[in-house]
Amino acid sequence: AELKRELEELRPLGEMTPARLLQKVKTGPEALKYAPVDLFIVYSIKLAECVAYYGFAYVYVTYLSEELGFTDEEAGDLYSAYGLLCTV
Repeated sequence: AELKRELEELRPLGEMTPARLLQKVKTGPEALKYAPVDLFIVYSIKLAECVAYYGFAYVYVTYLSEELGFTDEEAGDLYSAYGLLCTV
């Protein structure tokens, strides 16, 4: 209802300019109160994915170097192949 009222207020005023659009956009942390819940789920999953990827990268290279006796360069080469396969 509030959105419909705001749209009706804008309609007679003519063309939407960037300045008028910026006046209507909520900025700052308070804007997150109006974000859909799905957005928080997507960002939470993305955070978990990044933590898992880089956490595994650290453990993988360290394991190859210390436990399996690979040189740092060989471990880095294997990690780069893993990174390439994850990206493709």
